[in-house]
Amino acid sequence: MIRKPNNPRAFAETISLDAWRAKFDSEKGDADLHVDVSFHKGRVGGPGIPVRFRLSLRRAEVHVRLDQAGILRIPPSSVRRAPLPSAEISRESELHQDFGVGAGIFASGDGVAGKITANAASSVQSTEVFKETTVAASMKVSHKKTEEGYAFALEPIGGRRILIGQPWHASETLLSVRDTKHLRQRGEPPEPIIEIQCRREDLSIEDVQFANEKKYNWRNLTRNKQIAVEQYLKEELGRAGFFCGDVSDPFSCFVLSDAIPMVDE
Repeated sequence: MIRKPNNPRAFAETISLDAWRAKFDSEKGDADLHVDVSFHKGRVGGPGIPVRFRLSLRRAEVHVRLDQAGILRIPPSSVRRAPLPSAEISRESELHQDFGVGAGIFASGDGVAGKITANAASSVQSTEVFKETTVAASMKVSHKKTEEGYAFALEPIGGRRILIGQPWHASETLLSVRDTKHLRQRGEPPEPIIEIQCRREDLSIEDVQFANEKKYNWRNLTRNKQIAVEQYLKEELGRAGFFCGDVSDPFSCFVLSDAIPMVDE
């Protein structure tokens, strides 16, 4: 079955995906790739559908897959690297002055004379404060090289349970794609494919409602009803052209959306 890119269909409310690239330059054949992806708690199903529910992702991966012929390459130095936590040292100084008064009495040939001496002492106390600063983000991003290109694993942070928002700004270059045959006289270069993948255990299914029934949490459903929801998911993935394995296996990997980058003129 041929997949239709840029069209997540039933999962459009959960995943928004768009991609574009610059023109390949004439020197090396490089082009910057941009991927605009965001995650939400979306609704699946609607009028006339026997089951409906809310779908979100606990984790996901953004895959950049190159062509099977090996014409495209990804320069490793171009891959977006997640910013490491940074630390800064700040110094704070406080000036403290302590004044002490001491009295001394001594005898001389002229008699006994008393003399009071005032001694002033000052000190500077320096305090060193260690502060750790991190880049604010809605999710943790880590990259890895794959057999077909590169992938970026996404996890929620800050106490969040699901992915909400964007992992990076779409204006950032995710990586560069190199056309190794950019001096060709005929034909068009191949394009990479961007995929959103996740495992079954990373699908968060909530507020499940069958026709004329109340809403249920996933854990409160009977196994037969859970199987019915999983089967509906499998059918929707099939309609979108995505191969789907055993939807009951927590380690099964699904492709939920894909896109072919448009050329930014």
